[in-house]
Amino acid sequence: MLAAVLGLAAVAVPVALPAAATAVPETCVAPPPDSPEYDDFVLTYKTECASKNNYDRTFPDVTVSALVDGRNELSVTTSTALAGAIASVKVNEKEFISSGGHGAAFQYAFHAWKDGQEASECYNPTQAGARRDDDGKPPPYHGPSTSALYTMARSGSSIRTEQRPAMFMTLTDTQPGWGGCRPADRQPARVPYTMGLSPYWLKTKIEMAPDHDAEGLENVFRAAATITSEDEPYDHFSSAFVAYLQPDFTKVYSYSPPSCGSCRRSRRSRTRARTPWSAAQLMSATASACTSSPTSRATRRTTTR
Repeated sequence: MLAAVLGLAAVAVPVALPAAATAVPETCVAPPPDSPEYDDFVLTYKTECASKNNYDRTFPDVTVSALVDGRNELSVTTSTALAGAIASVKVNEKEFISSGGHGAAFQYAFHAWKDGQEASECYNPTQAGARRDDDGKPPPYHGPSTSALYTMARSGSSIRTEQRPAMFMTLTDTQPGWGGCRPADRQPARVPYTMGLSPYWLKTKIEMAPDHDAEGLENVFRAAATITSEDEPYDHFSSAFVAYLQPDFTKVYSYSPPSCGSCRRSRRSRTRARTPWSAAQLMSATASACTSSPTSRATRRTTTR
């Protein structure tokens, strides 16, 4: 069994077993699908509508914030329902992130494949959870995640998480994946795959001012991650830190360290409501060319639980 630790470069980003059923707050009842309010309801994260349970563990969502220019609040929220992925980035009350389901939001995702193959969502460890986590669930699709969350805690203006990502397409998923792939063709029938989990451990950290080292940039939060692999050797490996944006965002900006100068990266924003995986609909938030940040062109997005 291969054991390796891979460091993902930090990027500066401007701005379970289900619990017993409980009464659903009125604010968590979806409007009719054909109503003008439906998309906003599904895409905008509401902590009161999201599960706080992960297997036999319970975590509250965690939010850190910073005051920008003495008058504008920047906040970042990580979600238990999404196994520690970033569910919300707000400036004042304006939401940036489209968080409708376990394949959206702002999260890490990975691929591994052999020569003669291609990156596939049937071998696609995904921080927030699996495709089936949303099957048969009511909108806004923030029920418990297959990904196993072990730590999600705040310290100062920082958030630290530890989790084992799920396979986006699990072995029990009977639907074909992107390109007609089948999980059984890519995943061995053994633990942790039979539990819907991947052979990777993910640790993440989010830092806001004053914890990050970007002096004078209160409008920036820093995100960093490390993965530890128990996987067999593969010829190819790729990773991405993927942000799904609200539909009204059309530009992406990146910040370079002072030694490199600043740059502006503009492209059409890609949004997706429920179903992850579409290179044509993906917006990958990466650092500038001065920062080494592994990305995937075609990605979306142990054994103990």
